[in-house]
Amino acid sequence: SSAASDVYKRQDPRKLVAGANLAMCLVNVGLGMWVLLGEITVWQLILVTVVAGSIRALEHPARHAVMLRVVERDQVHNVIGLNAAAFHFASAIGPVLAGLVYEWGGAGPCFILVGLAVLPMAGLARGASQRYQIQADAEREPPLQALIGGFRYVIDHRRTRTVLLTAAAAVLFLWSFRTLLAPLSKDAFALGEIGYGFVMGFVGVGSFLGAIFVAAGRRVEEEDTPRVLRYVLAGAACVAGLAFCTSLAQASVLLVCVGFANIAFMVRSNVLVQGAVPEALRARVMGIWALPFGACWPIGSLLMGFLAEELDLRTALLAGSSVAFVLCVLFLLAASKRSLAVAAQDELRQVPETRYCCLLY
Repeated sequence: SSAASDVYKRQDPRKLVAGANLAMCLVNVGLGMWVLLGEITVWQLILVTVVAGSIRALEHPARHAVMLRVVERDQVHNVIGLNAAAFHFASAIGPVLAGLVYEWGGAGPCFILVGLAVLPMAGLARGASQRYQIQADAEREPPLQALIGGFRYVIDHRRTRTVLLTAAAAVLFLWSFRTLLAPLSKDAFALGEIGYGFVMGFVGVGSFLGAIFVAAGRRVEEEDTPRVLRYVLAGAACVAGLAFCTSLAQASVLLVCVGFANIAFMVRSNVLVQGAVPEALRARVMGIWALPFGACWPIGSLLMGFLAEELDLRTALLAGSSVAFVLCVLFLLAASKRSLAVAAQDELRQVPETRYCCLLY
């Protein structure tokens, strides 16, 4: 993902989005055919997952580039929120439909339908009208130098660093709880494939509502950083509550709240980072922004699965949410201290002007 940011600065991002979606279509249709033929193995599935993840890592920053180059900077939060709303509206309906299709034909048709569903995205991205500009050869930095410059910016700027660290901790210990939703549905709630689809659908509904809430809200400023981080605390409390639920009826409200907190944090933290980064550095920093989600998610999934197997499902949920809660409190204290320092500096700047006006009076 960090290297992909340099790629789309050198290429038309519309072509990258279209090409990535075409590639995802081929990957999913091929996987579905493999499953239908009964020739799929665990190692082949892992290989397909690695390829699909690499394609998404290339597509993610390019898609944001297409969106952000057709709007003004003060509309970024609306665009990111609406994009998330569209995505999570599909994630609210998709799992239920997938459960029905799985009941009818198994996993193969599900993968084939997913592959065909991304084809319209390729056409829409290719035909998008935008004001983009490809860097001239003389303006291009070597990829390694550009990558190092992006990491240096993140390390040197406290707000960006705090938000990225919080995102990494949340994905690693908290949002990876989705890995446990399948065994939670089967073992704790005694549900089948369709029931699992409803479990994922409740999370999608919350995510959709959170995206609409963010898209309709005001622009996020630097002083809102502590407020944005509190969404992780709310999400951790909801995930911990899931450990004590014994039925889908009990868990449904918590699943909706988890989805809401998840997407509200992701979108608003994204806007915070984009608002702080200079235009010249946006590509490389947003590529680094995608890194915690791409790298920490599989590690967090492995960690949650290991805890669930070695201990039990509910202990894994409590452990992950507790670690995320503690880390977020530490980051929140740091962000609050920073916000107070910024407010004090602004007040000091206004003091000389006030004294000057008093003297004139």
